[in-house]
Amino acid sequence: MSSSKSDSESSPRQPNSGQSTPDHPGGDLVKRTPLKDYDIICDGDLVLIVGQDRRRIRITIQAARTTSSVLSNLLDESNSTGTNNAGEAVELKLSLDDAMAALNAFASLYPGNPYVNDLTPEEIYDMVVFGRKYEMLEEFKRVAFQWFYATREEVNSGPVYQVCDLEDCWYLLMVARYMDMESEFGKLSERLIRAKVGYINERLQRRPPRYGDYDPDPEATIYWAIRRARQSFGLFQAQHTRCRWTGRTEFVWDYGSFYL
Repeated sequence: MSSSKSDSESSPRQPNSGQSTPDHPGGDLVKRTPLKDYDIICDGDLVLIVGQDRRRIRITIQAARTTSSVLSNLLDESNSTGTNNAGEAVELKLSLDDAMAALNAFASLYPGNPYVNDLTPEEIYDMVVFGRKYEMLEEFKRVAFQWFYATREEVNSGPVYQVCDLEDCWYLLMVARYMDMESEFGKLSERLIRAKVGYINERLQRRPPRYGDYDPDPEATIYWAIRRARQSFGLFQAQHTRCRWTGRTEFVWDYGSFYL
């Protein structure tokens, strides 16, 4: 995994293999457009047409049904069971989604796509947001360990929370949260709480209102919990030093705890 800071929604990373441009028209559901296919599974019978730029991602109907109950339901609604009568792949339109996030999601789950081994934390975050929408997170758990382990040339290999910057740390923190990876969430949140300079997220500074038990933005809830925890940790640490406590002292915050 590579760590790089970016303010864009997702980087314009493009795969360098497994791409082809089909010379036949598309399926029945969406009008064919002259854009490249990204072949996650060669000769697949399903093409996902993703985003406003209508990127074409080729997989199989079986892969879609196996990895995503939401896509399975969409295929049921469109009565898509395989290639049409002309032998053409079925096409399914996902116009509101991010094409690179969708591409990275399926490429991560199927072998032969090595470029996904070098995704940035932001790209991983975008992919997990896509996977959360389409109920693919359980499938991601088969490959998620490598996301939290740094193997960059300029640093020694090791846990990413020890080497990534705070923005990358935030992206991976939310990945861990969405995927219920408690150990990774604990280490990354500890890094953000202990940091000498606090992480600032301009969007999350404007926290949306809460309505009872429903929070329209769970990321804002965690963000502000970390901000409060940073204040409490500073006071807690000062008291610990002043009182010269002995033994292991545990700091507790809204979403976990760690020892000084």
